[in-house]
Amino acid sequence: NPLYELYVAADGRPGLHLRDLGSQNLQQVQGPSSIADGTWHQVVARRDIAGGVMDVWVDGSLAASAGLTQLADGNIADSDGEPDPLLIGAVYAGGTTTPSGVFSGRIDEVMYFNRALSAAEIQAIHDADSTGMCGCTDLDADGYGTDGLSCPLGTAIDCAPSNPAIRPG
Repeated sequence: NPLYELYVAADGRPGLHLRDLGSQNLQQVQGPSSIADGTWHQVVARRDIAGGVMDVWVDGSLAASAGLTQLADGNIADSDGEPDPLLIGAVYAGGTTTPSGVFSGRIDEVMYFNRALSAAEIQAIHDADSTGMCGCTDLDADGYGTDGLSCPLGTAIDCAPSNPAIRPG
């Protein structure tokens, strides 16, 4: 079955496991340093099919990257017709509905995107800190978006209803 999971290993290093539809093995990438230091961290897992990479970012900086292989460069979709719920802070043990590997810490501001974020977008989200993610602007003056936001250069996304990357706001 396909899967994707962002995790923190027993030694505190963040990582990403990916397996696409039809693959039997996982592809993984893992950061080089522990984030289990008692402070908040932004952790981002990204699969960029167009760029051919999967990577892990910590606090707005690239921590680890690997080229996508045939294990993780295809569709990640439902392969068995059963519900595949999104589980945050644990994994399901061996095809059951029993959570295991439960994260012992706090998780805040979870975001899930239908595209690979750019490095500038990842950095902008990190830089926003506790004020939240930088919103979009009404670049095409169609009434969608919010004017007057101060966003880092290159991170203002148009909220046009035709833009699949973001919902109108």
